[in-house]
Amino acid sequence: MTHKHTTADWSKSFMYGIHKTHFLIHKRLEQKLEKAKSITFSQFIIFVGLNCANSQTPSQVEIAEFLNMTEATMSRHIASLARSGYLVRKIDPTNKRRHTLTATIRGKKAFEKTQKIVEKELDNIFAIIPQKDRSVVSHTFDKVLTQLIP
Repeated sequence: MTHKHTTADWSKSFMYGIHKTHFLIHKRLEQKLEKAKSITFSQFIIFVGLNCANSQTPSQVEIAEFLNMTEATMSRHIASLARSGYLVRKIDPTNKRRHTLTATIRGKKAFEKTQKIVEKELDNIFAIIPQKDRSVVSHTFDKVLTQLIP
């Protein structure tokens, strides 16, 4: 007997699948990074934002917007990274409300180490998806993102 899915059933199932996949990948990466005594995956994402920002000295707000992260969450991560000596947070002299971020040498090394671990683990996780199908999946998510990001 076949079961016909309504659009609502498919949407719920798809959303649950995305959520659970994201959660489990995040959890696996956190475990791998903890075992490697590296920065956390959440901290790694801050470095991704720092490296992908449109500015040489991006602000906390710019990175939070780029990552679609709340400023409160961003502030907690930045404070932790600064305490650990991975980032330097400075007040912009031209705008006292803007805080610029710069990776330290220690931070750059931690990011590079973590990036290798993350890339290897993601390669292992996604190895089950044939190479030819990966571009279809990626293209489909890009389409969805263009509808979600203003």
